[in-house]
Amino acid sequence: MIEPQLNGVNNPEMQKDSKEIEYQHQAGNYDYKNSIPNKGVNRGHLFPCSHAHDLETQKSTFTLTNIVPQVVSFNGGSWNDMEENVREKLMTDCFSNNRKIKAYVVTGAVPSKSNTLNNRVNIPDILWTAYCCYNNNLRQWMAEAHWGENKKEDKGKKMPSYTLAELYDKLNPNPNPNPNFSGGGVQVFPKQCPTGVNPTPTPTPNPTITPTNTPTITPTPNPTITPTPTITPTPNPTITPTPNPTITPTPNPTITPTPTITITPTPNPTITPNPNPNPNPTTTQNATPPPNPCRKYLEISEE
Repeated sequence: MIEPQLNGVNNPEMQKDSKEIEYQHQAGNYDYKNSIPNKGVNRGHLFPCSHAHDLETQKSTFTLTNIVPQVVSFNGGSWNDMEENVREKLMTDCFSNNRKIKAYVVTGAVPSKSNTLNNRVNIPDILWTAYCCYNNNLRQWMAEAHWGENKKEDKGKKMPSYTLAELYDKLNPNPNPNPNFSGGGVQVFPKQCPTGVNPTPTPTPNPTITPTNTPTITPTPNPTITPTPTITPTPNPTITPTPNPTITPTPNPTITPTPTITITPTPNPTITPNPNPNPNPTTTQNATPPPNPCRKYLEISEE
């Protein structure tokens, strides 16, 4: 991918480049033809694709303005391992208050004096990267730097970590009067990012506990118990029995018989037959019952 603005095209979007065109103001895939057999280098990211947070950002890392020629064993060896280690540190140490990664990451290349690809793309001597973030757990800023020489290396080589001050000295060893950083002419991050070794949390000492004097307990003397006076029992009172009263029987009352009541029978009334009896009403047969509305549903459901 190329940046069309560098070719005078007013288009902010990246464009797929042609492998047959040599661009005047930027490198193209044309420059990387036979780069491995001729120079032992391939396309190396500055801002790593693994640090991108979404697909669109990942795609943007493949523009050739984010690419430098890197020695194959270095690009796929210690440099690649360092990128993965930095990403893990960002995910554990650089969370903001809303639990999102927030960090400054800067990557650069120190150009060589005369080593070029296709006689026009500089092959750098050194690649470096550094990051700085605020650690919410430690409540302090922390920073770390890495660099390595862009040359062939053995498999399994590890890239050490450095302080920002060491990176500044590496990039420009000339003395510099600026007290904010030790390197000459190079300052990657604002001054709140520590240039020395990352501070470690100071453990809080356990508070000294002064023993409290045990109070003297004076025993309370047993109280004197005054004996209770003797209680003289009261003698049971004498109970005089009450004599049984004499019951006088009540004489039975005289019952007067009630006179007999004569009942005269009432004669049965004469029932006169109805001269014009109505004949039995004609029973009209029921009309045909209306059809059952559920039957049709049942017939349908049974089919």
